[in-house]
Amino acid sequence: MERRFGDEHHVGWTMRFDGRSAVYYDPFVSGGGRRITITFGGGLHGCTATAEFVKSGAAIIMLSSITHRQNEVLSVNPGPASCVVSRGNVFGAE
Repeated sequence: MERRFGDEHHVGWTMRFDGRSAVYYDPFVSGGGRRITITFGGGLHGCTATAEFVKSGAAIIMLSSITHRQNEVLSVNPGPASCVVSRGNVFGAE
């Protein structure tokens, strides 16, 4: 299952569910993009997450969500990603 989102200021991001994985992908104006992958363990007892920036071309051009202007990114280091599986509904009462 895949769902696409976007507006007049963003290229449009996607959220895809495939088996026990959820993949968020946010494309950049210049090509490439940000990808976050969450893989759930059996029985949803745990999960692992990875965050990465993928590049196609010489530069990464990102659209600022604050100024709505294009910016060239010279260096990106996303750092470690983590996830937690908890009981209950994070959007409502438990």
